Amino acid sequence: MNASQLPASNLDSRGDRLRFDLAWVINECEAQYRNGANDKTTNTVALLNAALAKLTPMSTIGSMTINAISTDNVITAAEAASPITVTVTTAGVTTGAGLTVWVDGAPMSGVTVSTVGSNSANITISSAAATALTIGTHTLKVFGTDTAGVYREASRTFSRTA
Repeated sequence: MNASQLPASNLDSRGDRLRFDLAWVINECEAQYRNGANDKTTNTVALLNAALAKLTPMSTIGSMTINAISTDNVITAAEAASPITVTVTTAGVTTGAGLTVWVDGAPMSGVTVSTVGSNSANITISSAAATALTIGTHTLKVFGTDTAGVYREASRTFSRTA
C-alpha cells in the first residue's frame, strides 16, 4: 500500500492533510496479513511510512489572523471615543478557547475577548483603552492554542492618530 491508497476520510477538506489514525493502520495491516501477506512488520512499516509521508507538520494545523482594526488599521480620536471591535479569524483553534491580547509587548487592559467560536473571536477594545493609546504606530498581538495543542499567535500593526 502507498500513500495514495490511504482512505479519503483521513484527509482534511482540502484533501492534502492526513488526519493520522493509528488504529486504521493497525487494522489495515491485520487485513493484509489475513489476505496472504506474510510479513506483518514489513506491511506495518510500509503503511506507517505512507501515512507519515502524507502528514502535515503540526505547525500548519491551526492559524489565527487579526482582521483590520477600525477598517483601515488607523484609530482616530473620533473612533477611540467608542469601543472598537476587532475580529480574529481562526482555523483549527480550539472552540471555546480563550485568547490573550497584548499591545506593544504587554498585556492590554480594557479589552474584552469573546471565546473562540467555530471560525472567529471578537476583541472589544474599550474607549478608555483606545483613547489611552499614544499617537503613533502600535502592534496588537493575540495568543491562543490550536486543536493540536500548539501555541499560536497573530499580530497586526495599526496607528493611533489625533
